[in-house]
Amino acid sequence: MAPFDDVAVPGPVRSKRNGGRVLWIVLAVGILVLGPLVAIATVVLFVGSQVFPEPDTNPDPEVVLAFAGFPSTAGLEVSDLRHSAWLDESVDFTLRGSPDEVERALDAAGFTGTFEPGLEPQLSGSVDPATVHDLHSANDVWINAEARRIYRHLARGTAADDPSITVVRVMAFTA
Repeated sequence: MAPFDDVAVPGPVRSKRNGGRVLWIVLAVGILVLGPLVAIATVVLFVGSQVFPEPDTNPDPEVVLAFAGFPSTAGLEVSDLRHSAWLDESVDFTLRGSPDEVERALDAAGFTGTFEPGLEPQLSGSVDPATVHDLHSANDVWINAEARRIYRHLARGTAADDPSITVVRVMAFTA
């Protein structure tokens, strides 16, 4: 009889035959459960740490107008240009001029939307009803030379400070 054979050892008794197998099963289950959780947490932290780019408030006017499909804005005042690109791309700008000049610009852009009284929800934050009266809005989908769909939303009205001036707010974006 070896010394201490009669002493009880606390804890579970492990069989030499399956003790290693149990350890591998526990390890495999832990990896299968924790592995995807760690991967998901990593992705969430990476995406959450991304800084969304601020819109460019001083973009090249030609780039903005070309993106929205407005090749000709001769005689019109172009202002309030914004350009934003991340997953999708969007532009906003305002055109001001005589009703005839505005119609020529819309025709040159191939705008096919029908103007209805009121303001579309997509344009509600970009048009101040105090500065533009008799608001009408319309939208269309234009396919550019690269075969990309550009969704265009327009609000048109008369300038509050000069009723002979037509104001058009354009919002165009990809989706």
